Amino acid sequence: MMKRNQMTRQKNFRKCNGCKLAVGIILAVVAGVALLRWYEQGEALRFVKKMGNGWNLGNALDCYGSQEKIGTVTDYETRWGNPVIEPELFQTVKGAGFDTVRIPVTWYEHMDAAGQIDPAWLNRVRQVVDDARAADLYVIINMHHEEWIELTDEKVDETEVRLCGAWRQIAEYFADYEEELLFEGMNEPRLTDSEYEWNGGTREARANVNRLNAAFVNTVRSCGGNNAKRYLLLPTYADAAQEEVLREMELPQDGHLIVTVHRYIPYSFAQKEDGTAKWSLEQKEDTAEIDELMEQLETYFLDRRIPVIIGEFGCRNRGNTAERVEWTRYYVRKAKESGIMCIWWDNGGKPEEPGKYGLMDREKNRWIYPEIVKELTEVEK
Repeated sequence: MMKRNQMTRQKNFRKCNGCKLAVGIILAVVAGVALLRWYEQGEALRFVKKMGNGWNLGNALDCYGSQEKIGTVTDYETRWGNPVIEPELFQTVKGAGFDTVRIPVTWYEHMDAAGQIDPAWLNRVRQVVDDARAADLYVIINMHHEEWIELTDEKVDETEVRLCGAWRQIAEYFADYEEELLFEGMNEPRLTDSEYEWNGGTREARANVNRLNAAFVNTVRSCGGNNAKRYLLLPTYADAAQEEVLREMELPQDGHLIVTVHRYIPYSFAQKEDGTAKWSLEQKEDTAEIDELMEQLETYFLDRRIPVIIGEFGCRNRGNTAERVEWTRYYVRKAKESGIMCIWWDNGGKPEEPGKYGLMDREKNRWIYPEIVKELTEVEK
């Protein structure tokens, strides 16, 4: 009996040690994965810092609404009044001190009924990307005015299939491009034409943005080449920054992701069509919303080592260049203090006209507001 008890104790001891060893191995693996994620997130923060501040090539490759084929691919990019995109434009952007250009792209008018993207359109996007990369700029391409993106539970399955199908083609086409080319999955995904469109959406819609973001990441990662580690931008609902939107955003387990939001604040100065031309550093109500934005982005993302890009911001021309310069200086410096990069929204046209966001006269390839450009590019990196 004593011998049997001793054998039982030895067996239980070995079993216990085996369990401890197994648990130890599991904990070591978990710790290793966590350490790798921690390192990758730090690497992502450093990567975004190298991107400096940026400039949007708006109202060009993102033109839409033609309803039918209107001619060559360059006919599309000039449809909203801007000239054909030439390589010299990117040399001017780089020469001003910008390190990044965001190139909004609308794809759906260049797809057939089966969702296949017109090869001529893919080639034109590549030409523009190549010209920007030749100027040594980081490049972000996205899906901009895709009106088929719907966030209701009834429509999200269809949206996911279409989103993944399009991004699979884009990611495979650009698979060999280095990490200086970034993909942004969606632009301002929201409940269009609803009472919830711009006020933070619904819990259902926010959850479906998370779902589509995850599907986008999985699709790109499966497409081979440099897509395995390419940096990907994920929007919040509507690229908004209400607290419930930031709080409910979920990111896949991936060390090469960047959160993106758009903020034209304070609204009455930066975005409202009949808003005010007045803004002052001395007025607390003028700076409070900018301060709050940076604090919230720190709390929900930067403090967790998740990088953030403000993919669109800017303020309308109201004949108030001095105020715009002061606002820009404050905005980008507050962002840099938090480790956030900013990309100015430039929709081209005639920037000197009231209500415009543009900084560059694209016809003449020259800056109209070099004072604002200086504030964007000379902020300490």
